[in-house]
Amino acid sequence: MLRAFQQGEDMDWYKFTAAAGQEVTFAVECARLEDKIHDISPHADPMLVIFDKAGNELTRNDDYYRADSLVHYRFEKAGEYRVQIRDVNYQGS
Repeated sequence: MLRAFQQGEDMDWYKFTAAAGQEVTFAVECARLEDKIHDISPHADPMLVIFDKAGNELTRNDDYYRADSLVHYRFEKAGEYRVQIRDVNYQGS
């Protein structure tokens, strides 16, 4: 389990390697843990983005499980990749 963004405008990056043809799934469990139905403070709205080593965006997701994101991706080439997690509105939580 990784802990991610906290303050507003915070982005966290995680580097990993993938083999050609490998499928990887990243899932966020954040908004589902917050019980703020009657709370007036901001709610977290996480987003996941996968980039290749050159910085090209390969895929992104926002709001798969309510506000929580999930990304499943099959890598065509072996290599080093990065996944970014951040609050969609740069508010943090």
